[in-house]
Amino acid sequence: MKVHIQAESGASSSIARLRGEFLETTWRIDRRIARLLAQILAKDKTSRDVLLSVILGHQEMTFSVKAQMLADVVKVIPIPEVNKHLIKGISKIRQFRNDMAHSIFSTKSTDDQIQMITLKKGKVVTIPLKVERLKEMLAQAKLTRVLLEVAIRVHSGKVESIGPEHPLHPSNVKRD
Repeated sequence: MKVHIQAESGASSSIARLRGEFLETTWRIDRRIARLLAQILAKDKTSRDVLLSVILGHQEMTFSVKAQMLADVVKVIPIPEVNKHLIKGISKIRQFRNDMAHSIFSTKSTDDQIQMITLKKGKVVTIPLKVERLKEMLAQAKLTRVLLEVAIRVHSGKVESIGPEHPLHPSNVKRD
């Protein structure tokens, strides 16, 4: 498949910048998921370090695998700060991240939209992407990163658990 690259328009340069920020944020989410899994599954520091470096840090341990592992683990070992809304948000971010990371941008763009070209089930698919949608997903990714950090700190005993009355409690965070 050939895609012609042209000088960036306003929308494409804005989306390229936001895309980079979004992918960096999802990398941080990936690392926090790994840290949280290590805390849940290994009680001592040495075991956590081994788990993080040898297993969770392995190149085959993708964002998708870690996200699914976290969802499965919290079904068995409930963590109050990691509820179904946070898991659903991570899943949504994961799918959007995969679309962003595994696509190229088409030269067909408007002031507020660009086309992503990717493969889905072996077929070339064009996905329209509005700047506003990317901004929304970036905001959701940043919030998810913070909520995971809260879960890590609570689970490690660095801070007390936050109750349902706290504005950052996952049950009080609205997601679309």
